[in-house]
Amino acid sequence: MKPVVLTLYTRHNCSLCEDMLATLNDFSSELNFSVCLVDIDLNPDTRNKYNDLVPVLKLGNSEICHHFFDREALTQSLAAERTEH
Repeated sequence: MKPVVLTLYTRHNCSLCEDMLATLNDFSSELNFSVCLVDIDLNPDTRNKYNDLVPVLKLGNSEICHHFFDREALTQSLAAERTEH
């Protein structure tokens, strides 16, 4: 089964972002996903959209969680994605 690609919207020197990425890395093998990082400060539109929410974890257009990691929400999103494909 091909890993699902999640998007993590982050910014430099964000401790919440670093914490969420570390937690995601802990679960990536078990739950079979990879993470694409997007620095919101590199694009004004992205910064305006996510400025007060980072880190934001998304699967496609669907937000899984923001500020803090939510394993249940991630597990449900991954299951729904895999059921659709």
